[in-house]
Amino acid sequence: MISAPLRLALVVAIGATALATSDPLKVLRVSPQNAGESTDDITVTFDRPIAAGLDSTVDPRTFFTIAPRVVGRLEWRDPVTIRLHPAAPLPAGVTYNVRIANTFKAMDGSQLDAPYAFSFRIRGPKILDASPVNQWSNPLYLTPSTHFSLLVSSPASLSLLAGLISADVGKCVRGKTIRLRAIAQRRIGKQDERWRYYGTWTGGDTTKDLRRVIELAPVESLPSNCAAILNVPERVDSVTSNRSWPFHTYGPFAVTSAVCGYNTGRCPIGPTHINFSTPVRGAEVLRHVHITPAIALAVNDTSDESAEWYLQGQLTPRTTYTVTIDNGLSDVFGQRLRTAGAAFTFGTTSYTPQIRYPFGRMLVERTGPRTLAVEHVNADTLIVSIVGVPDSLEPRMLQNEGGWPDVWEKLKSQVTTQVIGAPGTHDQPKVSAIKIPAINAARGGGTLQMIRISSPAVDTVPDRPSLFATAVVQLTDLAVHARIGAQEGDVWVTGVSDGMPRPNARVLLYDGKGKIRAQATTDARGLARLTGYAADTAETQNEGEGDEEDGGDYSGFEGYVAATLGTDRSVVSVSRYDADLSPYQFNVNAAWGADRLPQASAVFTDRENATVKDTTVALS
Repeated sequence: MISAPLRLALVVAIGATALATSDPLKVLRVSPQNAGESTDDITVTFDRPIAAGLDSTVDPRTFFTIAPRVVGRLEWRDPVTIRLHPAAPLPAGVTYNVRIANTFKAMDGSQLDAPYAFSFRIRGPKILDASPVNQWSNPLYLTPSTHFSLLVSSPASLSLLAGLISADVGKCVRGKTIRLRAIAQRRIGKQDERWRYYGTWTGGDTTKDLRRVIELAPVESLPSNCAAILNVPERVDSVTSNRSWPFHTYGPFAVTSAVCGYNTGRCPIGPTHINFSTPVRGAEVLRHVHITPAIALAVNDTSDESAEWYLQGQLTPRTTYTVTIDNGLSDVFGQRLRTAGAAFTFGTTSYTPQIRYPFGRMLVERTGPRTLAVEHVNADTLIVSIVGVPDSLEPRMLQNEGGWPDVWEKLKSQVTTQVIGAPGTHDQPKVSAIKIPAINAARGGGTLQMIRISSPAVDTVPDRPSLFATAVVQLTDLAVHARIGAQEGDVWVTGVSDGMPRPNARVLLYDGKGKIRAQATTDARGLARLTGYAADTAETQNEGEGDEEDGGDYSGFEGYVAATLGTDRSVVSVSRYDADLSPYQFNVNAAWGADRLPQASAVFTDRENATVKDTTVALS
């Protein structure tokens, strides 16, 4: 039994529904609009449901018509949208007219005020790419009979294409344009490997691949030595825009230049640089190019073809050379030099004053010569600047190299500068040994030393300021191997000079802020066990919360390990970002989170000499 208030509410609701359905049915959108692709579906969407479900009895064939007729599947995509899926691609250039009759009703009883009609035109196939000329490649040495290839999105009308593509050679023959004729239209084949994955991917199903390759040839020979333009339509369509791609046909064969080096103004030792007007094979260059005074010449690849060649073979500074090319040389088109030969003369220069030395973090053996090797040429004075790094700045030095310039600025008042004479023969490279002072760990202070080396000769070279590469050196005989986990770790201390264990070495574990977190002493095997420290500083822990799920792992320990024995001390960084232990150093890819293996190892040679060969294995 329904109460009076409820009956009144139902009457009001029904009345509101009747008012809502008094609006006529409307078409919200259609597709394609104006123009479409050959593979497009034709859809019509109404502003309210027509069918109660996809199996509705409202048959779209009773009110949907299209002309010209399209064979395909006409169905309800959803209660408000009908879709016509063509059984085959629609032909390009055809205009289709769709009519929706007003002989049906929506679910609410509404109808269209009048029949609805729209039309669209099928665009021609799109030109996806071309060869050997395209928007990225503008070849310089095409032959007059060069064939061109086009990659199109679907089968195209060759007769229509004939009037759309041409080669403009007007710069060579006034006002002349050469048409291109289609030789064939085919599917992508083995010879088209570069296009196999270009454009729409069909999952390897060739039956669904509508792309085609169209082969074209000029109706007459292109002029030789001609700067031409290939005019290509955007689509094979009577309504389309055009693109213009430049190219050049090859001309007469000649040697255009033979010079020293890379056109930088300095060329002490080569290479010999030869340019030809057309490509030459490397084997031909070696056979027919000669240089006086004679030196052995080589090329990277004798089978390569290029118009530009750099001949390997070290020249002598401040020497005049003559390059001769005999007339037996021919280019890749079979053209020979027209003259009896060609000769070019050039002179080499002096070396640019320069110095070079190892930089970055490094360990120098305490029991050896204690030197840093500096290569230099035409720089007979070296300025060596050295400063020791105090313990308080070790964390910054060991975390990343980006902070080194700031540390140098802080310590520059303590820098010791030494001027060292290193006379040598002009233009003769030389290696000088820079002595590194030893630090007594028993007296406290730091272990690391920052070294910079420059020269007045280098400072005077235009556009070549003083070098500011920094070598961060520790002079030690202690090799520290650390395996540090989140809460405990192992440290193995051996001798750099002999690889033997170092017992009784004091081992300290520091966090990233330089705070001591654990300590131990090595046993007879040189091993020390570190325990009883927290996973990491609170700051680092908070920073890494939740990152494991995102593929990262920030639960490890960040800091460094120091080992001290008598007057000797050594430090080693413990960081996921340590460049010395980066995966790329071992030719492997990095892995994060769940992608990491439970165990991994890296084997590398620690040192090698006439009597000792030690190998270190690092496990993580």
